[in-house]
Amino acid sequence: MIGIEVNAKQLTALRKACREAKKTFAKELAAAINATAKDVRLKISRDIGSEITMPAKDIKDRISTKDKATAQNPIAVVSLGWKKREGLQYFKARQTASGVTYKISKKGGRGLVPHAFMGPSPGVLAPSLNGGVFVRMGAARKMTKGRYQGKIRQPIVKLRAVSAAGAFVKNKHDAVMPGFIQQKMLAQMERRINLNVLRANGLVPK
Repeated sequence: MIGIEVNAKQLTALRKACREAKKTFAKELAAAINATAKDVRLKISRDIGSEITMPAKDIKDRISTKDKATAQNPIAVVSLGWKKREGLQYFKARQTASGVTYKISKKGGRGLVPHAFMGPSPGVLAPSLNGGVFVRMGAARKMTKGRYQGKIRQPIVKLRAVSAAGAFVKNKHDAVMPGFIQQKMLAQMERRINLNVLRANGLVPK
């Protein structure tokens, strides 16, 4: 977890501006913290998206704000789920006559897993595979369920690539986060101070 200290001068200025605008200081502080957390989520998403081809929606689904700041508890926690490697289907996977092609890195080309499959034929996904990419590998054994029950077949294995969190850390995007958060917090505090000064002077609605 990254801890960021709020600038003491800004705290004093915000407290004064809130008093004059007849606004609750703790609520305005929480608003600045939550706005900063939103900026952090967006940066993490964009940083990951600059490295791998996973769709933006799926990247965002893996970033959560576990706690939002409130007047009683001025802390927000942004979490990037550190889970197992993502299924290959998230990386522009396409089944061809030769297997499944994919593209993981934004900077790299497409790869091929020979004999891999996503369905019964190219362009047709098997509902039972939930969009995943599979390949048969390992020692053949007697199948206990499915369409090949009772037959001797190699088991199917789901193919995975990288995790979103892994791409973020491997490319050292985490190293710049403390400075980014500090910068955004300063900017959001300044915004709340200016807003309440304008409120106090009747230049914006309260």
